[in-house]
Amino acid sequence: MLNDLNLSIRFKERPFVNTAIAKAHPYDFVSDDFPDSKSIENSHYCAALLAKIKSWKLQECQEFIRHQIKGLTDPITWLNSLRMLLANQVDKDTDKFVTLNWLMKHALVVDELRDYELRQCKKDRKFDFDQVSKELEKLDSSTKKLKYLIERKTEFLQYHPIEPIPTKPTFAAQVDLEIEKIHKLEEIALRSPVPQNIAPIKLRWNGQINILADIFHQFATIRVDGKPLIDNSASSLAEFLAHNFVDKDGNPISFETLKTILRPSRFEKRPKDGRIDISDLLE
Repeated sequence: MLNDLNLSIRFKERPFVNTAIAKAHPYDFVSDDFPDSKSIENSHYCAALLAKIKSWKLQECQEFIRHQIKGLTDPITWLNSLRMLLANQVDKDTDKFVTLNWLMKHALVVDELRDYELRQCKKDRKFDFDQVSKELEKLDSSTKKLKYLIERKTEFLQYHPIEPIPTKPTFAAQVDLEIEKIHKLEEIALRSPVPQNIAPIKLRWNGQINILADIFHQFATIRVDGKPLIDNSASSLAEFLAHNFVDKDGNPISFETLKTILRPSRFEKRPKDGRIDISDLLE
Protein backbone atom coordinates (compact mmCIF):
# COMPACT_ATOMS: atom_id res chain seq x y z
CA MET A 1 0.00 0.00 0.00
CA LEU A 2 2.90 2.36 0.70
CA ASN A 3 3.84 2.51 -2.95
CA ASP A 4 0.29 3.45 -3.93
CA LEU A 5 0.00 6.42 -1.59
CA ASN A 6 0.06 10.01 -2.77
CA LEU A 7 2.94 11.33 -0.66
CA SER A 8 1.92 14.95 -1.32
CA ILE A 9 -0.78 14.37 1.31
CA ARG A 10 0.93 15.04 4.59
CA PHE A 11 -0.10 14.71 8.22
CA LYS A 12 1.93 17.12 10.32
CA GLU A 13 0.41 15.65 13.48
CA ARG A 14 0.50 11.86 13.92
CA PRO A 15 -0.86 11.08 17.39
CA PHE A 16 0.52 7.88 18.85
CA VAL A 17 0.36 6.20 22.29
CA ASN A 18 3.36 4.36 23.68
CA THR A 19 1.68 1.47 25.52
CA ALA A 20 4.83 0.91 27.57
CA ILE A 21 4.11 4.08 29.53
CA ALA A 22 0.40 4.77 29.00
CA LYS A 23 -2.85 2.89 28.53
CA ALA A 24 -4.22 3.20 25.00
CA HIS A 25 -7.78 3.98 23.98
CA PRO A 26 -9.36 1.57 21.45
CA TYR A 27 -9.13 4.35 18.86
CA ASP A 28 -5.48 5.26 19.54
CA PHE A 29 -2.57 4.38 17.27
CA VAL A 30 -0.10 2.04 19.04
CA SER A 31 3.14 0.28 18.09
CA ASP A 32 1.26 -2.73 16.67
CA ASP A 33 -0.11 -0.41 13.97
CA PHE A 34 3.47 0.15 12.73
CA PRO A 35 5.15 -3.28 13.09
CA ASP A 36 8.06 -2.68 10.69
CA SER A 37 8.70 0.98 11.47
CA LYS A 38 11.33 2.41 13.79
CA SER A 39 9.75 5.85 13.43
CA ILE A 40 6.29 6.86 12.22
CA GLU A 41 6.85 8.42 8.84
CA ASN A 42 4.04 10.12 6.93
CA SER A 43 3.66 7.17 4.51
CA HIS A 44 3.40 4.68 7.40
CA TYR A 45 0.81 6.85 9.11
CA CYS A 46 -1.27 7.16 5.91
CA ALA A 47 -1.17 3.40 5.39
CA ALA A 48 -2.26 2.75 9.00
CA LEU A 49 -5.11 5.24 8.66
CA LEU A 50 -6.40 3.61 5.49
CA ALA A 51 -6.12 0.12 6.99
CA LYS A 52 -8.26 1.10 9.97
CA ILE A 53 -10.84 3.14 8.10
CA LYS A 54 -11.30 0.61 5.29
CA SER A 55 -12.34 -2.18 7.67
CA TRP A 56 -14.53 -0.14 10.01
CA LYS A 57 -18.21 0.71 9.81
CA LEU A 58 -19.22 4.37 9.49
CA GLN A 59 -20.01 4.76 13.19
CA GLU A 60 -16.62 3.34 14.17
CA CYS A 61 -14.93 5.73 11.73
CA GLN A 62 -16.81 8.67 13.18
CA GLU A 63 -15.85 7.74 16.76
CA PHE A 64 -12.22 7.24 15.69
CA ILE A 65 -12.06 10.65 13.98
CA ARG A 66 -13.63 12.47 16.93
CA HIS A 67 -11.24 10.75 19.33
CA GLN A 68 -8.20 11.58 17.21
CA ILE A 69 -8.89 15.32 16.85
CA LYS A 70 -9.33 15.78 20.62
CA GLY A 71 -5.57 15.80 21.15
CA LEU A 72 -4.57 17.76 18.06
CA THR A 73 -3.34 21.36 17.98
CA ASP A 74 -4.74 21.86 14.46
CA PRO A 75 -7.72 19.52 13.89
CA ILE A 76 -8.81 21.32 10.70
CA THR A 77 -5.51 20.62 8.91
CA TRP A 78 -5.59 16.96 10.03
CA LEU A 79 -9.20 16.56 8.84
CA ASN A 80 -8.37 18.17 5.49
CA SER A 81 -5.43 15.78 5.02
CA LEU A 82 -7.70 12.82 5.85
CA ARG A 83 -10.32 14.12 3.41
CA MET A 84 -7.71 14.29 0.61
CA LEU A 85 -6.32 10.85 1.51
CA LEU A 86 -9.76 9.25 1.17
CA ALA A 87 -10.51 11.19 -2.02
CA ASN A 88 -7.29 9.75 -3.43
CA GLN A 89 -8.54 6.21 -2.68
CA VAL A 90 -11.87 6.94 -4.39
CA ASP A 91 -9.98 7.86 -7.56
CA LYS A 92 -7.75 4.76 -7.47
CA ASP A 93 -10.12 1.87 -6.74
CA THR A 94 -11.93 0.30 -9.69
CA ASP A 95 -14.21 -2.03 -7.71
CA LYS A 96 -17.52 -0.16 -7.45
CA PHE A 97 -18.34 -1.58 -4.01
CA VAL A 98 -14.93 -0.61 -2.61
CA THR A 99 -15.28 2.81 -4.23
CA LEU A 100 -18.71 3.28 -2.61
CA ASN A 101 -17.18 2.41 0.76
CA TRP A 102 -14.49 5.09 0.31
CA LEU A 103 -17.08 7.63 -0.91
CA MET A 104 -19.25 7.16 2.18
CA LYS A 105 -16.28 7.55 4.49
CA HIS A 106 -15.00 10.55 2.55
CA ALA A 107 -18.46 12.17 2.98
CA LEU A 108 -18.27 11.41 6.71
CA VAL A 109 -14.93 13.24 7.01
CA VAL A 110 -16.34 16.22 5.08
CA ASP A 111 -19.27 16.37 7.53
CA GLU A 112 -16.95 16.16 10.54
CA LEU A 113 -14.76 18.92 9.11
CA ARG A 114 -17.78 21.16 8.51
CA ASP A 115 -19.18 20.49 12.00
CA TYR A 116 -15.83 21.25 13.64
CA GLU A 117 -15.51 24.53 11.73
CA LEU A 118 -19.06 25.50 12.77
CA ARG A 119 -18.25 24.77 16.42
CA GLN A 120 -15.15 26.95 16.17
CA CYS A 121 -17.19 29.71 14.54
CA LYS A 122 -19.73 29.61 17.38
CA LYS A 123 -16.91 29.72 19.93
CA ASP A 124 -15.47 32.86 18.35
CA ARG A 125 -18.96 34.41 18.15
CA LYS A 126 -18.75 34.94 21.92
CA PHE A 127 -16.28 37.72 21.10
CA ASP A 128 -18.45 39.37 18.44
CA PHE A 129 -19.82 42.48 20.13
CA ASP A 130 -22.98 42.48 18.02
CA GLN A 131 -23.71 39.00 19.41
CA VAL A 132 -22.87 40.18 22.94
CA SER A 133 -25.33 43.08 22.54
CA LYS A 134 -28.10 40.63 21.68
CA GLU A 135 -27.30 38.61 24.80
CA LEU A 136 -27.39 41.79 26.90
CA GLU A 137 -30.95 42.48 25.72
CA LYS A 138 -32.04 39.21 27.34
CA LEU A 139 -30.74 40.25 30.78
CA ASP A 140 -33.13 42.19 33.01
CA SER A 141 -30.79 44.01 35.42
CA SER A 142 -27.62 46.08 35.37
CA THR A 143 -25.97 43.64 37.77
CA LYS A 144 -26.54 40.71 35.41
CA LYS A 145 -25.34 42.75 32.42
CA LEU A 146 -22.16 43.85 34.20
CA LYS A 147 -21.45 40.28 35.34
CA TYR A 148 -21.93 38.97 31.79
CA LEU A 149 -19.69 41.68 30.26
CA ILE A 150 -16.91 41.17 32.79
CA GLU A 151 -16.98 37.40 32.22
CA ARG A 152 -16.81 37.81 28.43
CA LYS A 153 -14.00 40.39 28.62
CA THR A 154 -11.93 38.24 31.00
CA GLU A 155 -12.38 35.22 28.74
CA PHE A 156 -11.48 37.32 25.69
CA LEU A 157 -8.26 38.63 27.27
CA GLN A 158 -7.28 35.07 28.26
CA TYR A 159 -8.19 33.53 24.90
CA HIS A 160 -7.20 36.59 22.80
CA PRO A 161 -8.45 35.54 19.34
CA ILE A 162 -7.51 37.44 16.20
CA GLU A 163 -10.20 40.04 15.54
CA PRO A 164 -11.35 40.12 11.91
CA ILE A 165 -12.50 43.77 11.70
CA PRO A 166 -9.64 46.16 12.55
CA THR A 167 -11.75 49.25 11.74
CA LYS A 168 -13.83 48.77 14.89
CA PRO A 169 -12.59 49.26 18.43
CA THR A 170 -11.23 46.05 19.94
CA PHE A 171 -13.70 43.74 21.65
CA ALA A 172 -12.29 44.66 25.06
CA ALA A 173 -12.69 48.40 24.30
CA GLN A 174 -16.31 47.86 23.22
CA VAL A 175 -17.00 46.00 26.48
CA ASP A 176 -15.47 48.87 28.48
CA LEU A 177 -17.71 51.36 26.65
CA GLU A 178 -20.79 49.25 27.38
CA ILE A 179 -19.87 48.94 31.07
CA GLU A 180 -19.33 52.70 31.27
CA LYS A 181 -22.75 53.26 29.65
CA ILE A 182 -24.49 50.97 32.15
CA HIS A 183 -22.82 52.75 35.09
CA LYS A 184 -23.90 56.15 33.75
CA LEU A 185 -27.47 54.97 33.22
CA GLU A 186 -27.52 53.68 36.81
CA GLU A 187 -26.29 57.05 38.08
CA ILE A 188 -29.02 58.85 36.12
CA ALA A 189 -31.64 56.44 37.45
CA LEU A 190 -30.49 57.07 41.03
CA ARG A 191 -30.73 60.86 40.55
CA SER A 192 -34.19 60.67 38.96
CA PRO A 193 -37.18 60.93 41.33
CA VAL A 194 -39.08 57.64 41.61
CA PRO A 195 -42.89 58.01 41.58
CA GLN A 196 -44.44 56.60 44.73
CA ASN A 197 -47.55 54.41 45.01
CA ILE A 198 -48.23 54.28 41.28
CA ALA A 199 -49.58 50.87 40.34
CA PRO A 200 -48.60 49.59 36.91
CA ILE A 201 -51.35 49.86 34.32
CA LYS A 202 -52.46 46.52 32.90
CA LEU A 203 -54.65 46.20 29.84
CA ARG A 204 -57.73 43.98 30.05
CA TRP A 205 -58.02 41.47 27.21
CA ASN A 206 -61.60 40.33 26.70
CA GLY A 207 -60.87 37.77 23.99
CA GLN A 208 -59.33 34.34 24.06
CA ILE A 209 -55.79 34.26 25.43
CA ASN A 210 -54.46 32.29 22.45
CA ILE A 211 -55.69 35.03 20.08
CA LEU A 212 -53.72 37.65 22.02
CA ALA A 213 -50.59 35.46 22.05
CA ASP A 214 -51.01 34.68 18.36
CA ILE A 215 -51.02 38.39 17.46
CA PHE A 216 -47.58 38.79 19.03
CA HIS A 217 -46.42 35.49 17.51
CA GLN A 218 -47.26 36.93 14.09
CA PHE A 219 -45.33 40.13 14.86
CA ALA A 220 -42.32 37.92 15.67
CA THR A 221 -42.58 35.86 12.45
CA ILE A 222 -43.57 38.47 9.84
CA ARG A 223 -40.41 39.95 8.32
CA VAL A 224 -39.92 43.38 6.78
CA ASP A 225 -36.60 44.00 5.01
CA GLY A 226 -35.38 40.68 6.38
CA LYS A 227 -36.10 41.52 10.04
CA PRO A 228 -39.05 40.42 12.22
CA LEU A 229 -41.44 43.20 13.26
CA ILE A 230 -40.76 42.27 16.89
CA ASP A 231 -37.32 40.76 17.44
CA ASN A 232 -37.68 39.01 20.80
CA SER A 233 -37.78 35.42 22.00
CA ALA A 234 -41.00 33.56 22.84
CA SER A 235 -40.04 33.73 26.51
CA SER A 236 -39.56 37.53 26.40
CA LEU A 237 -42.91 38.04 24.64
CA ALA A 238 -44.66 35.80 27.17
CA GLU A 239 -43.13 37.80 30.02
CA PHE A 240 -44.23 41.09 28.43
CA LEU A 241 -47.82 39.91 27.95
CA ALA A 242 -48.04 38.44 31.46
CA HIS A 243 -46.83 41.75 32.98
CA ASN A 244 -49.03 44.03 30.88
CA PHE A 245 -52.32 42.19 30.36
CA VAL A 246 -55.04 40.60 32.48
CA ASP A 247 -57.88 38.40 31.27
CA LYS A 248 -61.54 39.42 30.92
CA ASP A 249 -62.12 38.79 34.64
CA GLY A 250 -59.14 40.91 35.69
CA ASN A 251 -57.03 37.88 36.60
CA PRO A 252 -53.31 37.54 35.74
CA ILE A 253 -52.51 35.61 32.57
CA SER A 254 -50.23 32.62 33.10
CA PHE A 255 -46.68 33.16 31.85
CA GLU A 256 -46.26 29.42 31.18
CA THR A 257 -49.49 29.29 29.15
CA LEU A 258 -48.36 32.23 27.04
CA LYS A 259 -44.89 30.79 26.51
CA THR A 260 -46.37 27.48 25.34
CA ILE A 261 -48.67 29.22 22.82
CA LEU A 262 -45.81 31.38 21.52
CA ARG A 263 -43.45 28.50 20.82
CA PRO A 264 -43.12 28.15 17.03
CA SER A 265 -43.66 24.38 17.23
CA ARG A 266 -46.92 24.62 19.19
CA PHE A 267 -49.14 25.71 16.31
CA GLU A 268 -52.00 23.55 17.65
CA LYS A 269 -52.27 25.92 20.64
CA ARG A 270 -52.89 28.95 18.46
CA PRO A 271 -56.41 29.94 17.36
CA LYS A 272 -58.23 28.23 14.53
CA ASP A 273 -61.36 30.40 14.76
CA GLY A 274 -61.43 34.15 15.36
CA ARG A 275 -57.76 34.59 14.46
CA ILE A 276 -56.69 38.20 13.79
CA ASP A 277 -54.47 38.17 10.71
CA ILE A 278 -51.84 40.89 11.14
CA SER A 279 -50.65 40.59 7.53
CA ASP A 280 -53.98 42.07 6.38
CA LEU A 281 -53.23 45.21 8.40
CA LEU A 282 -49.82 45.62 6.78
CA GLU A 283 -51.06 45.64 3.19
